[in-house]
Amino acid sequence: MPLELSAWLTPAIVIAVGALLLRSNARLEDRLGARIDETNKRIDETNRRIDGLDNRLRAVEHGQARLEGLLEGLREAIAGRRPAA
Repeated sequence: MPLELSAWLTPAIVIAVGALLLRSNARLEDRLGARIDETNKRIDETNRRIDGLDNRLRAVEHGQARLEGLLEGLREAIAGRRPAA
């Protein structure tokens, strides 16, 4: 009788452990997928912020170039020279 119980018990344990592993793996995949989605959203938000900063930097550079041109004209006017065309 004990041999018959062992013959059924071992496969039952293997099946139960396998089912638990599959369930655990499915949960892990779900959590990993959620983490990937969250990371992608954060990357997208960071990219939007970088784009905004890039636009602001371009505007500052444009303003700086304009001010440099005005300053050069002012220097020439103070020195009594005609401004460059």
